[in-house]
Amino acid sequence: MFGAWDYEAQLLELQRHREWYLINTQQPDPYFALAPEPEMDWSPRRPSRCHECEAAAAAMREPAFHRCVRDAVTVGFRSHVGPIERPHKKSPSSPPARPMTAFLGMPVY
Repeated sequence: MFGAWDYEAQLLELQRHREWYLINTQQPDPYFALAPEPEMDWSPRRPSRCHECEAAAAAMREPAFHRCVRDAVTVGFRSHVGPIERPHKKSPSSPPARPMTAFLGMPVY
């Protein structure tokens, strides 16, 4: 178990492992569990204005194509270099590389 001569270093190593685990599993820090969460309201207070859209709505017609803050976000489209789309929310990581056991028929140590 723990030797009396190196007790503090072993406790620090355990603390580092614990923090590494919390960071890599994205767990909240238990020391700050009672701290209030900061309130960040990212929603806009009022909708963004677009003069062309408002003028078309006042004239009761469909607005012409233009750059607008109210445009829908394009998820994917095809260009001359191929399809372009947003990355997946959680893309799986590639499996770990297998160690090389032989190179040109000779064993690798």
